[in-house]
Amino acid sequence: MVNKLKLSVLFLFFTIFHGDVNSELNNEDIIREIYNKFSSDIGVSKEISSRREYYLSNINEFENGPVRIFLEHADPEITLLNIIGQVNYNNIPIDLRTEIVSALENTFRRYAYEWLHSKLNTELKFFDVKVISKNKSVILVDRNIKILPDMKLKLYVSRSGSTWKVFDFGFWDFTYTRMKRRLYLSFIKNNDYEGLLNYLRNKNYKFFKKL
Repeated sequence: MVNKLKLSVLFLFFTIFHGDVNSELNNEDIIREIYNKFSSDIGVSKEISSRREYYLSNINEFENGPVRIFLEHADPEITLLNIIGQVNYNNIPIDLRTEIVSALENTFRRYAYEWLHSKLNTELKFFDVKVISKNKSVILVDRNIKILPDMKLKLYVSRSGSTWKVFDFGFWDFTYTRMKRRLYLSFIKNNDYEGLLNYLRNKNYKFFKKL
């Protein structure tokens, strides 16, 4: 009985230890993968700060440079899913859902231009990665703002096919999807999908009309 107990304990110990090693190696691979994907592009913020006047005078260069990079890293479809939840997401007719995702992507595009016109010289730098699972992680981003030096920007990323994309962002536990949830659900609960679409489109239209 004692020998059987010892064997059981040894087997359990080996299983746990072996599992931790594999998990750690997997995490290292994930971190390396995410770093290679995002590190240099996060640093584009420095270029925007140093070339702001140039980009303000050459909008096409901004569109085809930083904006393109920004949108390539974003996943508005997963963002919408996280804002409204799986059930609500599935209930939206596919054609309207596609249009809402497109409008949300244009909203992200607007954020890039709002940053350009804000003239805030915020420089971002890749700091660390916290692995949540093999398909989700959080990128911690350092900022050169010294008001709250410990307040890291969090980029929530998920695996999308063979790459990683950002679906949420924020500080501490305050995230974009949480802040937008009540607004979006005020349309969704009334099945007013076109109302949500028009709301997003109108905000973007009013902004870009002024440019």
